[in-house]
Amino acid sequence: PPLYYIQLHFWMVFGKSDLWIKMNSVLWSILALLMVFILSKDLFNFDLALGAAFVFAISPFEVFYSQEARMYAWLMFLALGSFFFFHLFFEKQNWLHLVCAGLFTEGFLYSHGAGFLILFSLGGYVLWILVESRFRRRRLVLQTGLLLLVMLILYLPWLRAADSIYVGHTLKPSLFEVVQTLFILGYGMITISSNLMWIEWLAIALTMVGFLLALFYNRKARGFIVSFIFIPIATCLLISYLNRPIWLYRTLAYIEPFWSLAIAILIFSVVPS
Repeated sequence: PPLYYIQLHFWMVFGKSDLWIKMNSVLWSILALLMVFILSKDLFNFDLALGAAFVFAISPFEVFYSQEARMYAWLMFLALGSFFFFHLFFEKQNWLHLVCAGLFTEGFLYSHGAGFLILFSLGGYVLWILVESRFRRRRLVLQTGLLLLVMLILYLPWLRAADSIYVGHTLKPSLFEVVQTLFILGYGMITISSNLMWIEWLAIALTMVGFLLALFYNRKARGFIVSFIFIPIATCLLISYLNRPIWLYRTLAYIEPFWSLAIAILIFSVVPS
């Protein structure tokens, strides 16, 4: 999809050196970092917001792609903005927030071939709000549901084009490849030697158990952990097995800031204040 390259085209009006082109990703990475802090502060508190921003800032995946002339830092910023403005709409019922949410979402959709995954994340979040409120927010859920439908309709022209494209580097993952992908997203871009693979398995197992515990003990964390961590992973797996392979760690890049926030929640849960 063209949107990332369109904005990069205008960025390059002011310079075409490698350094200047990569600075575009640095900019979006910094904005994503600020968005992590703002979102975390609104959801939780100032201390946890600092912790989440710190975890995100040192994330190997985030650091790597903040220096690459690729769209992944841009995607993380857009995903955060989309979720943040949906959250604000449910909290304040301001139509301006819903419009901003729509703009961020459509920007995400038109910036990556697997951009449709964010519709599953946002749809999951809207359903969680409906259930969590015991169906008292039906009107707000209907409004956001209609917006997501409009977003899908506007995305259909690209979805039709995307369906005709074969991408050779995606795969139908084994359990080993799932663990390796999640480890890359959460902990490192460096491949661990075969005799130390147990480190990856242990790290992901403990992390998933921690996220599940957070679902039970932290009500505010439930919406984004389910919607922006578990649902994208499950959707990507289902599509890869039932339709066509789309599994790749870069496909799931937008969950990285939410992963960092969830890790910060786990740290603050076990470390005395």
